[in-house]
Amino acid sequence: MASFQKGVSEPQKNDGRFSKFELYLSKTSYIGEIGLDFSKEGIETKEIQLISFNRILNLVFDKKKVLSLHSRMAEKEVLELLLKYKIQNAIFHWYSGGHNLINNISDAGYYFSINPALVKSASGQKIIYKIPKENVLTETDGPFINKGNDPLLPGEVEEVFEYLSKIWNFTIYEVQNVINMNFRRLISNLK
Repeated sequence: MASFQKGVSEPQKNDGRFSKFELYLSKTSYIGEIGLDFSKEGIETKEIQLISFNRILNLVFDKKKVLSLHSRMAEKEVLELLLKYKIQNAIFHWYSGGHNLINNISDAGYYFSINPALVKSASGQKIIYKIPKENVLTETDGPFINKGNDPLLPGEVEEVFEYLSKIWNFTIYEVQNVINMNFRRLISNLK
């Protein structure tokens, strides 16, 4: 998520960021982490966030990209904007929203990435239980999540596999296959 300084207007502060974004847009298939944060830490910049997120979605709507989305306390608004811009490939990173939106997000063909921290929390476990298997991906969210004193590295999602194995009544191998198939389906839209 881009951060913004208080008192600086959106065009003045972000023109340089958007020029760089546009410059590198054609050089990548993956864009993230973008989105909205209407939590108490982010609500002051709500209008700037909406302008910026709309601008990004307008730049990518007709391109084959995968978006990793931040949607803290703004899940409904993020979903509405994705649908408005007809975004095809999106992942709701560390989803913490209401259970009522999970079906809408899944029905739209979007994914949810699950990390070890989500597996460890009671609210996270309830969310995971509601997500259809075909919409699940894994992530570490390193370096923001640690294992002991060290940040998690890509691929360190054993806890997630173990938890999914338990609730789906699958072997670890079967869970890995489901995640692999989901990822392949996601990236097949890039071709």
